[in-house]
Amino acid sequence: MVLGTYKEIVSARATDKQIQKVSQDGGIVTGLLAFALEEKIIEGAVVAGPGKELWKPEPMVAMTADEIIAAAGNTEETTKKLADMGLPIIPFGNINGLSGTLLTQCASKNIPASCLFAEILNPYPDPRAAANVIDVLNKMLDISIDPEPLLKEAQEIESRLKKLAETVQNEADSPIYM
Repeated sequence: MVLGTYKEIVSARATDKQIQKVSQDGGIVTGLLAFALEEKIIEGAVVAGPGKELWKPEPMVAMTADEIIAAAGNTEETTKKLADMGLPIIPFGNINGLSGTLLTQCASKNIPASCLFAEILNPYPDPRAAANVIDVLNKMLDISIDPEPLLKEAQEIESRLKKLAETVQNEADSPIYM
């Protein structure tokens, strides 16, 4: 047997959506540490933070849940610029997919790069989250892109979802088949 002797095997995942987005695997350790910090059960946690070299994390002490949980940069300079704008920074963890690939490729070629993440409530396109990213880009690049069409679309979607929820709530109970 590969696992050896055991009483029980449990699979778990953090319930916090923000932690799920930035964590490696299921986010259980991140979730437990964030909870322990928020509830003042612990004062800090030694975690793997970003190192001076790519793929070589260094120990750091996280003192807040935000430090455990955010924007990511591939150099100290780009990360500092994001932090100076008041954006939360992802202090450690994996960034996968296209974002991770682009950050890694830029870092390997000494090209400063940043990645902005918007919190979404579901796995579908979220115009409100996109408007939030546009607000950050406007400040970051000193440009003026109007996020209002996205905000209007978000309100329309939210209105339709509210009506749908009310319709479902007012319908008679559906039969249950077994």
